[in-house]
Amino acid sequence: MTYEEWEKGVPEEIKRDSLWKMKAYRLALFLGDLAGRDAARLAENRHMVSLADQLYRAVGSISANLAEGYSRGSGRDRARFYEYAAEDWTPGLEDDPLLHDPTWSSLLTDVPLPT
Repeated sequence: MTYEEWEKGVPEEIKRDSLWKMKAYRLALFLGDLAGRDAARLAENRHMVSLADQLYRAVGSISANLAEGYSRGSGRDRARFYEYAAEDWTPGLEDDPLLHDPTWSSLLTDVPLPT
């Protein structure tokens, strides 16, 4: 699924929220949907249940922290939550050997992001 396809299916009540104006928030929601699907498939393998749980919680916290920061009144407070959201992504994760395990690497797709 592409970002554009996903965005067309987002309910109008979500799009009416002022958070929708924030591109990072929209991308975090998209990532959350993708990660949820991958986590469900990972959890089918009993060895991957804890990894699936960690993936789902970590990705979900990105949009949650962006939303929390967006609601803050001061710039300093807002920046703190945006930093939390940025920390939820682990650079180098794509090099993890588990990602190359043929039993589940097909779950990972090269999803084109909007330009």
